[in-house]
Amino acid sequence: MVGSGVIWFRSGQEAFSAMLIAIESARQSVRLETYTYASGHLGQRFLNALLQAKQRGASVQVLIDAFGSYGLPSAFWGGRPGPPV
Repeated sequence: MVGSGVIWFRSGQEAFSAMLIAIESARQSVRLETYTYASGHLGQRFLNALLQAKQRGASVQVLIDAFGSYGLPSAFWGGRPGPPV
């Protein structure tokens, strides 16, 4: 849609790549809200990008659904119940 400011992604790969680029370029703030979050390779990439954003001085807020991310081990966040950001 030209001029609407909306970008349609055709796959998770496209969407996740765009999200990571946005997090990696953030200077002021990052707000990530998701239903499902897993500790695999992609989850680790997001965690690393969020931690780097925080190190750059950006305010980082993460909201994940407890049911949708049920299998996510608490150790993934450094032993705390939520992200260390």
